[in-house]
Amino acid sequence: MRDIDVSDSDADFTRELESLSEEARQHIEERALRKMMPVLLKTLKPLVLGIEALSRATEAKTSLLGTLKKEAPA
Repeated sequence: MRDIDVSDSDADFTRELESLSEEARQHIEERALRKMMPVLLKTLKPLVLGIEALSRATEAKTSLLGTLKKEAPA
């Protein structure tokens, strides 16, 4: 009777199982990230709107200061 070397097949099985496990973990993380994106965008919307308002106000005040500087007596 021939002895079967099970250590090689066990090692192959272990590597394959680890590979499949890592692939599954990546899919789970990607799915969680896709689900989280709309929530993250909704959470950041007030911040983005505030930054846009600040930018508009800064632009308006800069324009006003430029106008005042032109009209100021030298």
